Amino acid sequence: MMEALDSRLVLKGPLHGKFGEISVKVNHKILCTQIFNSGKMDIVYYIPVSVENQREILMMIQMLGGKKISDVWNIKLNEDENTDLRVILDFIKIPSIVLDAIYAYRGEFIAYMRFNNSDLNNVSETLLENIAMEEEYSVDYLGEANGTFSDMKSISEEIPLFVMEVISNPPLEELQPENNPMGKSWRRIIKSLSPDDLISAVCVTDELVSIPSFSLINQEKQIYLGSVKNPLLVYLNREFNEKGIVTFSRTQSLRDSLFRMNFVISADQVNQVVRVMGKMFRTFPEWNCRISFASRLEDATEKDLLVV
Repeated sequence: MMEALDSRLVLKGPLHGKFGEISVKVNHKILCTQIFNSGKMDIVYYIPVSVENQREILMMIQMLGGKKISDVWNIKLNEDENTDLRVILDFIKIPSIVLDAIYAYRGEFIAYMRFNNSDLNNVSETLLENIAMEEEYSVDYLGEANGTFSDMKSISEEIPLFVMEVISNPPLEELQPENNPMGKSWRRIIKSLSPDDLISAVCVTDELVSIPSFSLINQEKQIYLGSVKNPLLVYLNREFNEKGIVTFSRTQSLRDSLFRMNFVISADQVNQVVRVMGKMFRTFPEWNCRISFASRLEDATEKDLLVV
């Protein structure tokens, strides 16, 4: 199947300031996630308690307002405190760009992004503008994507990944047009999350649809950008943020009234995710959720990933 996100960008850049110092001293790939609100971006870094092996590192984490939740330190920095990563916001503003992963390591950030080729000019212009302003940015790759499975496997070489899928039979009211404007058959990938429970997603439909609040990205491939609200996704968003769970891909689909949610997560957070899922199943019994697949990415096959 031809994927909607058929192009890829891997970008590197510097991390200055106290967090840059932490990323050098920790000698551990520090995962992070992004929260977007009113055109601004907060970054939340997640540092396992197990790596705070020096008093100096612990003091720096606390100085940055780190909060310990379970076995993870959460450090939330706003755009002004995290100027090195403003470039990511410039790319996220491009309609089809989806940020698969970003992590900090030894004073640098590494960001993996995919997009539809129709946005290549925008990506190229944004890249040139930012590299012209900051010579420390570098491009590791820009070009055709190898497909979701292959691209995730390349990330997994840096950070071991795990695939989990949940299927559901939604309540009838959730399938009505007011709650499901994309029709009876569609796929989507989460683009960004916001505190107001709206989730920005790149969506692909089986036929052209007219949704006033959605923007058309590619008419030939029926690709749209739109904001969605789904009680399960809202719940997971809150739980994942609170517990420091990072997702590398969140895709969903609807076909024949079967709702699928596919997650690519860090392999060392599997037990936390299973606990969250169990709690969600009990909270929303009317959705009839169940885990249909779970595997390390290295043991999975291409068909095990829900692609958009």
